[in-house]
Amino acid sequence: MWNLHGVVQGYGWGSPHAIPEFLGIRPDGRTYAEVWFGAHPGGAATVVPTAPRWAHPGADGGARRLDDLVSSDPRTVLGERVRDAFGARLPYLVKLLAAAQALSLQVHPDAEQAAAGYARETAARLSDDCRSYRDDRHKPETLVALGAVRALVGFRDPDAIADDLERIGSDAVVDVVAALHAAGTADARIGHAFARLLRLSPHDRRAALQALVGMAGGTSTGPWGHDALEVAREVLVAHPDDVGALGTVFLNTVELEPGEALSVGAGVVHCYVHGFGLEIMASSDNVLRAGLTTKRVDVDELLAVVRFAPGPPDVRRATASHPSPGVTVGRYDLPFGEYALDVVDLDGAEPWVCPGSSGPRLLLGLIGAATVGTPTGRVALAPGEAALVADGEVATLSGVGRVALVSVPGSTQSGH
Repeated sequence: MWNLHGVVQGYGWGSPHAIPEFLGIRPDGRTYAEVWFGAHPGGAATVVPTAPRWAHPGADGGARRLDDLVSSDPRTVLGERVRDAFGARLPYLVKLLAAAQALSLQVHPDAEQAAAGYARETAARLSDDCRSYRDDRHKPETLVALGAVRALVGFRDPDAIADDLERIGSDAVVDVVAALHAAGTADARIGHAFARLLRLSPHDRRAALQALVGMAGGTSTGPWGHDALEVAREVLVAHPDDVGALGTVFLNTVELEPGEALSVGAGVVHCYVHGFGLEIMASSDNVLRAGLTTKRVDVDELLAVVRFAPGPPDVRRATASHPSPGVTVGRYDLPFGEYALDVVDLDGAEPWVCPGSSGPRLLLGLIGAATVGTPTGRVALAPGEAALVADGEVATLSGVGRVALVSVPGSTQSGH
């Protein structure tokens, strides 16, 4: 087992308060957008051995990057089952995410699209700022709300989208509305309309956004998300002159309560608008953006990846079990092969041996002062503190607190 130190990412949309308050540290004026606990080379965590068995020579007394550790000894860290399925890499990435303003309007490719796109761009020797694919893997993800979270995800009914765009009263979006009202399947109508929106001329984009800002009427008193145009105006404040604000009108709004989980699969356009949560995903950095960003937008590639069928967001709650006195395990039924998630609550009654020991397991403290112990050491799991348990090791949780436990499906980790 290793003590795991996450990597802070200070993106501009982050919050200066949410993550520091969670970690129990004083805000320092910087934005804390994410903390990464994983082995992705874009932000690999630092691992520190908890006993001499795991020590590695170095001036830092044994600390090293997690991606280096995994690649140097995948059989020990991952086990044969996970290594055979995913190669010599940790298949998941765990993050804390705190958004003070909307992230980019974005989508992730499926595994086949990612592999083909990465190979194509690598063969063309594209520079990093001209690439759409950062690696050859897909990126399904799940965000579990730790506080209230507002998000946009998946397409609405095309007639409802058209009704809202017509309310703007701008001739600049007439062709977009016409595509939504055209004959054909719902996904074809949405696809044609979304493409027309993203390809608006600079003149038409500005005209439509000016009409959106200038709409008559005061602030609505209804719940957040009930008025798509109010949401569009909200995100436009931080992203002026960005067509992505109009793109939000196409999407379902969802406000997660603490404990609710939103899963996003390949091809689903989404945007996290505001809030604090725990995010688990396949270990990839493949993001294609449609707007609300200063980063690269490749409209053609994005449209080739998006799935335009309308549908509701995939929101789930955990199913609770009580495997021993003083222990409650909430298992999230997630549809992806790279990760499984349990949230374990302990009241200090007695230590609890986590069922299963196949594959690497990452434990992250959420509330209180739990501790994880294995034959190789112990790690205190205060909020934001993490441990990685190697394949085959038996892990015991004790203390009072709440811990997120991420594993690879097939490890029977939850004991259900």
